Amino acid sequence: MLGTIDDLAPRLGLEAVRQGVRTAVRVVWLSDGGRGLWSVFQRLFQAIRVTAILDFYHAAQNRYKGASAWLDGRTRACQQWFADLRHRLRHGHEQHVLAELAALVEATPLPQSARQTLIKREFDVRFGALKSKTYKTTKSWSKLVSN
Repeated sequence: MLGTIDDLAPRLGLEAVRQGVRTAVRVVWLSDGGRGLWSVFQRLFQAIRVTAILDFYHAAQNRYKGASAWLDGRTRACQQWFADLRHRLRHGHEQHVLAELAALVEATPLPQSARQTLIKREFDVRFGALKSKTYKTTKSWSKLVSN
């Protein structure tokens, strides 16, 4: 598509309505967190209870940025902590990961860069929910609708 994110939003909204976003049993917005995409989600879909998911790769990448700022990315402790966290994310234990991160931010004196990365608002990262459902993908926009 040619144009800006502001050009995309109205087209995406119309296509979503055409495909039944308002009547679907479950709608999921799967995104990589690209510039402007989350603001489009908030504007178009947050009010109608669409579940937003940051893809695994980018969720893990954001966690590594925080771990690197906290533990120095070159250390073995950082690499081990991140590997464990990534494993738990991949296997559907996102709520445990989020709780651990929240506790870490509360209890640990952190550099500001680590604190900002670790508490950066991420939307509903529900890998377990995705693994246990069957979804139908549409070709024209980034949504998944449960059968």
